[in-house]
Amino acid sequence: MMDTFLSARWENLIMANYAVNAEVLKPYLPKGVELDFYDNKPT
Repeated sequence: MMDTFLSARWENLIMANYAVNAEVLKPYLPKGVELDFYDNKPT
């Protein structure tokens, strides 16, 4: 039986989103992956 590696509760999590220039992100995308845009901004 495996020991628990990671556990969390929803009230202890955070999700942060930032607008970043798409050209900065493109070099880090895996082959075949495209950026998702909303209102002409990466999401």
